[in-house]
Amino acid sequence: MSPTDIEPLVFTVPLALSAHEQAARLQNQQHPSRQKQKQVYLNSLAVYAVNYYLRCLGLETDYCDRDRQNAPWQTLMDTADLVIVGYGCLECRPLQKGDKNLYIPPEVWSERLGFMAVELDESLTEATLIGFIDRVEQSEVPLGELRSLEEFSDYLESREKPEVVTALIHLGQWLENLVQSGWQELQELLQTPQTAMNFRWTQALEPQSHDFPIISRGKTLNFSNLDSLLLMVGLIPRNEAEQEIWVKIISQDSAEILPADLELMILDDQGEVIMRTDTQETSSILLKFTGDKDEKFSIKVLLAGESQTSTFII
Repeated sequence: MSPTDIEPLVFTVPLALSAHEQAARLQNQQHPSRQKQKQVYLNSLAVYAVNYYLRCLGLETDYCDRDRQNAPWQTLMDTADLVIVGYGCLECRPLQKGDKNLYIPPEVWSERLGFMAVELDESLTEATLIGFIDRVEQSEVPLGELRSLEEFSDYLESREKPEVVTALIHLGQWLENLVQSGWQELQELLQTPQTAMNFRWTQALEPQSHDFPIISRGKTLNFSNLDSLLLMVGLIPRNEAEQEIWVKIISQDSAEILPADLELMILDDQGEVIMRTDTQETSSILLKFTGDKDEKFSIKVLLAGESQTSTFII
């Protein structure tokens, strides 16, 4: 057998009943058309299959309960993203039998470490990962241009892994209650008696406005050998062009002092530090600033050589 006769490596995943139940729940969340419902269903199955594959490789993923994802957000965006912890966001694109090209919508070209092609069989009982591509410049990618799965592990290891970087977050859409996966209302995030008391304490320190409501969301930050920290972001629309933004970090235990080597930084769209603060043996740290519409910035949290970054557009 010549080298050209060797079949490329693929990985087939059985699509369990739970995968279909989850896809159906997402599909039924008031999507406007049958075409959109089908897209959401297939995207969900593709993410399930890629998550299964990555776990087999021993990689940690942020495969949260996809029922919690905001249905209007899915309506606006054709996205099937999955975060590989420590590396970034991988896009999982479904294919159907007979497709010659992999379709990748322009809205997901950026903020992705790669794009995985997932072929679904006609009965939707199996999904086969057939290859990946690390970057795209067009919506239709011929399947012959995909890289083999044999290269995927080496490709990941070739990328720097100093920090976790999440997908671009559209702050303006928070005003319309369109919130990306992983971010929660503070009332949901702070559920225990300790953190509930901390939430009341936090409210007293938030900037107040009699003209506009404060829109605020939060997420957990998990560092090695440390219980979760809570990152909270809020905004006040001052006018059509300007927002006031605050960023705060606390511990899940309201009485706990933050680690002495914890740093909070705000970066501009070029990655330059424009604001910085550390804990100074306090139980919280807070930064406040203003930004203009369509301006990008990042929040970077450093602790003991590890860092996590979230990038926003106003």
